[in-house]
Amino acid sequence: MPKSQLSLILPCYNPETAWVEKILYYYEELKENLSETELFLIIVNDGTRRTISDEEINKLRNKIKNFNYYSYNINKGKGFALRYGIARTVTSSIIYTDLDFPYTTDSICSIANLLADNDVVIGIKNDDYYNNVPPWRRRISKWLQRMIGFFFHSIITTDTQCGLKGFKGKAKDIFLATRVNDYLSDLEFIVNISREPDISFVLKKVQLRDNVRFSRVSVITIFRELMNFLKIVSSRAASGEEIK
Repeated sequence: MPKSQLSLILPCYNPETAWVEKILYYYEELKENLSETELFLIIVNDGTRRTISDEEINKLRNKIKNFNYYSYNINKGKGFALRYGIARTVTSSIIYTDLDFPYTTDSICSIANLLADNDVVIGIKNDDYYNNVPPWRRRISKWLQRMIGFFFHSIITTDTQCGLKGFKGKAKDIFLATRVNDYLSDLEFIVNISREPDISFVLKKVQLRDNVRFSRVSVITIFRELMNFLKIVSSRAASGEEIK
């Protein structure tokens, strides 16, 4: 019986030191835990300012059988990078997360396993998530969830920004149809699938690894994401969807 196939998409921007070794370590963990699945890895270099050497990429190519690396010169944003990688997958089932693998291997495997019976699996923050994040990040997350609940009362979850999600089939086309280039592409995707009654989904609480490092969010980034939020709201209003 042939193995199932799964693509893992990792957007890459200014990776930390020893990022290649970390990817190889966690990739091998995933292979061991998903032994009945053929894994494909796609890394999209989203115009990173840090030089990524041929030696680093060749090390990944030599160690990972199903590996593809894509790169462009100008930073476009996480949403753009995800669409770029997803459009180039050869598998039906897809999971995306961050380059530093902030979620446990068990969490990623649970998303993969749930994809067998669902079109979309949405990672959401577990009960102790906010004990492991900086206060400023907690405030931003809570504020965003309140805004989402106010404007999109029929959305399947207000916890849209957890960086671990999986989907397959028609849901892939729905993600590729998103237009937000930044972090709120997650929100746009979930808003869109919430309007599709034939899309099956499940919410899955996931666990952060210990000692995850969170990057600072600049005022410019917050303003840009606020503009993206308003675009998503106006897009739904223009389509005739009832919003609060």
